[in-house]
Amino acid sequence: MTQFDVIVFDIGGVLVELGGIQSMTKWSRQTFDEPELWRRWLASSYVRGYELGECTAHDFAQGVIKEFELDVEEAEFLTAFDHFVKMPFPGAHELLATLRENNTVVSLSNTNEAHWHRVVHEMKIADAFEQNFPSHITKTIKPDPEAFQHVIDAMGYAPERMLFLDDNILNVQAAEALGIHAVQVHGIDGARKALNALGIAC
Repeated sequence: MTQFDVIVFDIGGVLVELGGIQSMTKWSRQTFDEPELWRRWLASSYVRGYELGECTAHDFAQGVIKEFELDVEEAEFLTAFDHFVKMPFPGAHELLATLRENNTVVSLSNTNEAHWHRVVHEMKIADAFEQNFPSHITKTIKPDPEAFQHVIDAMGYAPERMLFLDDNILNVQAAEALGIHAVQVHGIDGARKALNALGIAC
């Protein structure tokens, strides 16, 4: 018997390549490194509102442009933002297919209607999971504890029987605070290494 009843994957940064750093750096009149940018991105009320499905793309774009002091027009920002989420890393579909042979595998992602449409219809990666928990549909968002509790309640497993893989340390720490076994990983190689270390064949 495996030590986990369910494996929970973040999508962006683990299974799907993320972009946007270059664009944000080019547009911004501020100077920040990548960890600081993502910390501020997670904390932004405009980002949270959009990824909770509580505001329009227009309000999101205008808010982010102002908050991050970006020198870019709304239309250019939104066009580029659509491709902040790129394509699945090579091997992503194969990894998930292998895991599902012997494990329950679900996704937990901070996302929005535009990006989720691409994940479902263009990347076809949502179909690789038994269930998906995208923030704009669940109305819960990482690293808030409610996001993880939603998955715990929906799946019906004890937190200690859940494995969570995410590329952001803030999300990993939030999951651990609820008793979930969480590991920070980057990309497919990072995910495989973490899974193998835990004795999970992939």
